[in-house]
Amino acid sequence: MVEEKSRILPIDGLRGIAALVVALYHYHTVTGMGKFLDLRAFKAGLLGVDLFFILSGIIITYIYEDKIVRGATSFKSFMVARLARLYPLHFITFFIMLFLEVISFFWLKQGHIITDPASPTTTAFFNLTLLQNIGFYQKFANWNDPSWSISAEIAVNIFWFWLAANRKNTSTLYVFLIWLTLAVIPYFEVLKPFFLLNRALAGFLVGCLLYRHCIANGALNKIPVVSANVMAALLVIFIPVALIWPDQPLLKIDGSIFVIAIFPLLILLALHAKTFLRSRLESRVAVVLGHISYSVYLLHWPMILIILHFIGQPGSKFWQAWYLVMLLLLSYLSYRYVETPLRSKMRVMFKEQTG
Repeated sequence: MVEEKSRILPIDGLRGIAALVVALYHYHTVTGMGKFLDLRAFKAGLLGVDLFFILSGIIITYIYEDKIVRGATSFKSFMVARLARLYPLHFITFFIMLFLEVISFFWLKQGHIITDPASPTTTAFFNLTLLQNIGFYQKFANWNDPSWSISAEIAVNIFWFWLAANRKNTSTLYVFLIWLTLAVIPYFEVLKPFFLLNRALAGFLVGCLLYRHCIANGALNKIPVVSANVMAALLVIFIPVALIWPDQPLLKIDGSIFVIAIFPLLILLALHAKTFLRSRLESRVAVVLGHISYSVYLLHWPMILIILHFIGQPGSKFWQAWYLVMLLLLSYLSYRYVETPLRSKMRVMFKEQTG
């Protein structure tokens, strides 16, 4: 690979597209709009989060697995890196949601905008400690709705580190855990609080297996170029159609199939050395979109609530265009002036404390 160790450019591009799909999906579900700028809504766009988890599994395995197995990375160093990447913007968006809640409930008298307002102190604690969606709290307790996946991601990262450090990260175990989380646990009512955590674990481990068995050894490039491009073209057509019309008989596919087959194939074709998909995902626009994807993911929810509760015109094409343009602009500014500097400061701070 020609990429730097810390970046795999096509994955950046896929991550950016996934973030936009989720942002458009939530606009549709929260506002009730069937279209966005006259384009059909992504009714199954929440699957973009599953793509995030798979991509995360690939990247984390790529960067850390060998170091952890060799004992070159400690648990503390690993967690500082993960929290420095994920927590600062989560912390900021939590207080953005608090600000919007105060305006809506106390000033404008329009009611609550946070989930489960009956237990604000409890949910605030769980959100600030990233424990809101790993089974400790029975309700959907996120103040900033997309942050559930951040809570689940951190929990999965901790579990995965333990597997890798104790040399229990065998592919057979990964396959068993994926089967358990997708085919067994969802059918037990008592385990329902762990549904979102299961979803994160399944996608993450699929990504780990993809990197280990198809990407690291270059096996994906053994697919003939013509075949790879034909399959890529079919997926580029099929996936958006399936996300827009998920209820059609020919497109009604269980989400688990996307996790274990469709998304992995898309990723492999995106990383194939000679597909048109790779060249598009390595374009500057796609890579920049990948850089700002985390900000897009966390900032889009409060922006939707602003349009819905304070502006009140979610069906207006003007405000829909404003949402998309401002989301991209604010996400770029967030990535450059909030995410990146705070991540660096957090790493330096913890390094100095242990130095």
